[in-house]
Amino acid sequence: MIILQTLLAVLLATAASVMLYLAAPNQRLLARRPAAPTLVRGGGVSLVAALALLLRVAGPAVAVFALMTLTMTVLQALPFLAVLRRRSDRP
Repeated sequence: MIILQTLLAVLLATAASVMLYLAAPNQRLLARRPAAPTLVRGGGVSLVAALALLLRVAGPAVAVFALMTLTMTVLQALPFLAVLRRRSDRP
């Protein structure tokens, strides 16, 4: 059960990071910018849900550290994925 909760928390945190990145005005992953307020709300709710799941598995310091580390890693990787995607679209 612990593994399932941890995996769900990782998926929620990753989805939240993607939503928050897509809400940014300078995102390059999509050609058209989606509705930012909806993405920010969804990302915030997903981050809180991921934190709640991580708090059930680990202590508060470990849960917050793991969530912030995962969020920062995904937010750092998404611009590079956008560049790779644009490069593969070129002939």
